[in-house]
Amino acid sequence: MSYLKSHIFSVSISRNIDLFESLFNTYYAGLVAYATRLVGNVNTAEDIVCDVFTLVWEKQEILQMENQKAYLFTAVRNQSLNYLAQLKVRDEYREYIVQKRRCHRSAHVGILREIRIERTHRACCPQPPGPMPENFHHESV
Repeated sequence: MSYLKSHIFSVSISRNIDLFESLFNTYYAGLVAYATRLVGNVNTAEDIVCDVFTLVWEKQEILQMENQKAYLFTAVRNQSLNYLAQLKVRDEYREYIVQKRRCHRSAHVGILREIRIERTHRACCPQPPGPMPENFHHESV
């Protein structure tokens, strides 16, 4: 790369870093507060805001946008809604598994109960003798 191209490239990166830092310092706290209201957890909100800023860094053209504030707050709102949707699906699946285990457990308990009754019955009531022999005649008195 020629010196001129290299210099322009380094100046461009330097400007983008400065612009990114400025954007981050200006909006980070407000975005975290906004996301916290949406998701109800400050740690999750910080993760969401960091994900949005990572996207901004990866897509440098966002740094050149006209209304960066609107973009950032919209991106944080969308990420927060996606998080809540994933949380809902996870909770519904967890409830499904719990219900399934309860049904399985109650069926298992029913089978165990039947086995215990059968064992108790065998212990209390010995088996009746086999069939009567054919040559046995009962005489009436």
